[in-house]
Amino acid sequence: MMNMKKIAPLLFISLLLAGCNKPTPVASCSSPDTQKIIGGLITEHAAKLTADKKYDYYDGSFVFGGIKVRALLDQFHIAVENINTLKEDAANNQKLCGGLLTVTIPTNILADANQAGKNQHEAEIGQYAAQFNIENSANVFTQDIEYNVQLIDKGKTQHIEIEDAGWANVLDRIVTLTLLKPILDVEVSDQTQLNKPPKQDTASLKPETDQVKSDDDGLRDKLRKQGLEKLNKELLEADQVAKEMLQERANQQVATVPSAGATEQISPSFNCSKAGKPTEVTICTHPDLAALDVKNSDLYLKAKSINAIATKEIWKESIKSKYACGTDVSCIKKVYNQSIQDYGCIGAGKAPEDCVADVDQ
Repeated sequence: MMNMKKIAPLLFISLLLAGCNKPTPVASCSSPDTQKIIGGLITEHAAKLTADKKYDYYDGSFVFGGIKVRALLDQFHIAVENINTLKEDAANNQKLCGGLLTVTIPTNILADANQAGKNQHEAEIGQYAAQFNIENSANVFTQDIEYNVQLIDKGKTQHIEIEDAGWANVLDRIVTLTLLKPILDVEVSDQTQLNKPPKQDTASLKPETDQVKSDDDGLRDKLRKQGLEKLNKELLEADQVAKEMLQERANQQVATVPSAGATEQISPSFNCSKAGKPTEVTICTHPDLAALDVKNSDLYLKAKSINAIATKEIWKESIKSKYACGTDVSCIKKVYNQSIQDYGCIGAGKAPEDCVADVDQ
């Protein structure tokens, strides 16, 4: 789920910041404004990477909401230490600076991210950061960097250019895993309970096979119910987001009845104006796929209200398969038909294992 995205070795980014009431007459490698802009460049890039994930999930707008992402990133302390001037161009009021970029992550946030990664059998944050040549000691991450500082517009505006060699990806990973941890904890807890053998009271054991089977079924149902209640609690606000999304789709429907021979415009469950992936654009431009998306979304919500755990597994697999189709209409249609069948089975109150049997037949 959290595979590392390939990035160019050096990604140049820049920002213009209006000066204070008293503009700095000479470009500075270590001024407070310079430090602030460097931190802002990295966190802005990381925030965008994390926020973009909301389009991959039915409940992504809740899990990766901008306020939550910002609240976490605001707790990271970013500073440049051991600053020195490597090169100076006085004529253009420009300097090439070097230093040690240091990012300190609150220990509780880093621990949550590592635990969430462990639940997904992924490397710890320190090991992930090492792939970008970012060193790690406890909750502090460091890397030697270079950046350009220039004052333009008669010293009123400061322009900074910095190499982002993986920092945004590392911070994005920390924020993403931290936000996903509550959901992952519930899934792991439920799976552990379902795999744990029930405690047996030797004084009350009954030799009859039918009675033992009945006890096992009762325990399984009880654990499934407990897991469902926990997960539903975590996803309560996500359901509200999904309902609002469906309402938005309903508002987009054409109010008038189409004339004879005309094709009715059908909108999918998501906002096509925000469609960025090839698969989403394809769905928006094919009414038959849009209709399948609407049906799929409705059945998803119904199934989720009955068995959220099983529904979540179906959803994760279908999302991955759908985007793997790219712009292949027949492939997307096949994925929708499969998930519609799966959600319909769960929505009918059948056990997940029975639904698998129905699909195989």
